[in-house]
Amino acid sequence: MNTSVKGRLHMRSVAKQVLACLLMSVVVWAQPEAFQERVILISASVGYEIDPAEREKYDLFPEARGFLEAEVVKKLDGYRLRTLLRRDRDRILEQTPLTDSDLAQLRATIDEVDQAIRGGTRLAEATQWEKEGRLRLATDGFLYGMWLYGPGSTRLLGLDGRAAAGVRLLVTGGSFAVVLQNTQDFRLGYGRSKLLQWGNYAGSFYGVGIPALFNAESDKVYFASAMTLTPIGGYLAHRLSEGRHIGKGESDLTTTGMWVGALYGMAVPFLIDVSENKTGFKIYLAAAMAGVPIGGWTTNRFVRGRPINRGRAHLISLGGALATTEALTVVNLVDDGEHPRLYVTAAMLALPVGARAAYRLTENEDYTLGRARMISVGTYVGNLVGEGVGYTLGVSRDSRMNNVAGTLGATIGLWYTHRATRGWGERVTSVSHDDGLVVSLPRPESLVMLGWLSRGNTSGVAVPVELLRVEF
Repeated sequence: MNTSVKGRLHMRSVAKQVLACLLMSVVVWAQPEAFQERVILISASVGYEIDPAEREKYDLFPEARGFLEAEVVKKLDGYRLRTLLRRDRDRILEQTPLTDSDLAQLRATIDEVDQAIRGGTRLAEATQWEKEGRLRLATDGFLYGMWLYGPGSTRLLGLDGRAAAGVRLLVTGGSFAVVLQNTQDFRLGYGRSKLLQWGNYAGSFYGVGIPALFNAESDKVYFASAMTLTPIGGYLAHRLSEGRHIGKGESDLTTTGMWVGALYGMAVPFLIDVSENKTGFKIYLAAAMAGVPIGGWTTNRFVRGRPINRGRAHLISLGGALATTEALTVVNLVDDGEHPRLYVTAAMLALPVGARAAYRLTENEDYTLGRARMISVGTYVGNLVGEGVGYTLGVSRDSRMNNVAGTLGATIGLWYTHRATRGWGERVTSVSHDDGLVVSLPRPESLVMLGWLSRGNTSGVAVPVELLRVEF
């Protein structure tokens, strides 16, 4: 009896194992079979896929709207061209059959362009980085035509009335058209175009300053000098920046160094007690003119080859400005405005120290321009909060204590905003591919100007200060 029961139990166990094996076989058999497709090399120059820049360079797929990328896949019955397109917020994958002759024609088109570039009969397509800055120069051409070359032409030609108005408008339009025509194959990039722009500004400054040094009385001399030296300044900046890559942060700091150099130039005659008569004015002007190239060259020697993007450049400038403010606040506590040269000396010493400290403190984190500008806003808001605390506690009657409260608040605001924005890096100056929106927050000089106006402008006259720019 026991033997028969054990036999039946054994048979049941065997049946269960067989049934489990059958079920597993069915499950495995029912699973979809994975397959692979081989993406082939299109050409040595484009690789395995064609991106939007390569599509533009080789003039491929002109009918493909919203093109993102394309690749060629090997099938059993031939080839397939797989094209990824964008339709609003959707992504569409199109597959088009390709014959051997179609693929050969695609490769021949790419090779033809490559050979033309190697042979020098065609320039390589400008990269997206090289195309940046054209709007900056074209806008400057328009403004120079409106405010310098238009009025200068009418003044030099002795025109007035309707004729003068007509010539001004024609020169304005002509200036814009000339710049637009000469920048069709634009390859300077943001860095060099900004240096060229500030070279123009320096040329205008020299064009007005040189006649003033020689006591020119006719406005025609000033117009003629500025109209001549403005393009010369731009040309010199173009020549001096040739042959190497100019980073965005490098150009931002170099141009900042130019106008800071002018301030240092004017500070030196003040420290040696040059009188402010007519001769003294010339000395101040000549010192400022000498300070522009010295400041630009010195700053460029420091930043050249260093990993400084626009965000770090912005914070380095902010560090110099904040250190200057702190130094002036400390001097004001002990001097109370009795020795103005002490203030100038303190500012001249503090600015490079603050800039150097900011450079060292920003070495180990990533700073986009968006984050850097947010930190600038936090610094300014901290200054307002500090002054608000001073008013609340009733210490605002003493201007020195109010300055201390504002400076401490600005420093705390910088520290707090820096901590609150860690890991956040909104790139506010890059165009979004979805909506084409560009948002630009304030520059440090705009915030300084706003603070100065809020304290010193009691006339009620409205002064424009750019705090926010939205472009679309």
